[in-house]
Amino acid sequence: MKHPCIRLMVAALAACLVLLSGCELATSSADGALTGYWKSTFGDGFDLSGNTEDGFLFTQYDNAARDISFAGTVVNNPDFNSPTGYIIIRITNGGTWTKTEGYYYAIHWENLSGSLVAAASAYKVGGAHNKGMETLAEALAEYTVTNRYYGYYGEYEKQ
Repeated sequence: MKHPCIRLMVAALAACLVLLSGCELATSSADGALTGYWKSTFGDGFDLSGNTEDGFLFTQYDNAARDISFAGTVVNNPDFNSPTGYIIIRITNGGTWTKTEGYYYAIHWENLSGSLVAAASAYKVGGAHNKGMETLAEALAEYTVTNRYYGYYGEYEKQ
């Protein structure tokens, strides 16, 4: 490398590679503390995958083999760093829980701290809306703690 411009270009390229190697991908934990795969001691779990072109994807699993309970695209805009909140999904896979595809359904989380969170799927004994709601507005109004949809929270650890 006798030419000074070539040395300068090689040095600039090396600097760019070093700087860019530290960049995070869109699906990294920068999307929020709640993103990622979470599992309970019973083996069930959920996955909140980062920003795809369709948005965030939420999948609830029955067990460690990751049989899908239900799954959908997140349609509200929750703060995934907040200690508590609601995720509203449009169901894309009714799974083993036979949720109604195309309907809206909710998950509530609380006590998000580090690698632990408590989470519950909307369910009310004898409830007419346990399979989902037809509109987003209905889901937002119906699936609340006040309306007693969250009687049991699973304890999950981030994997």
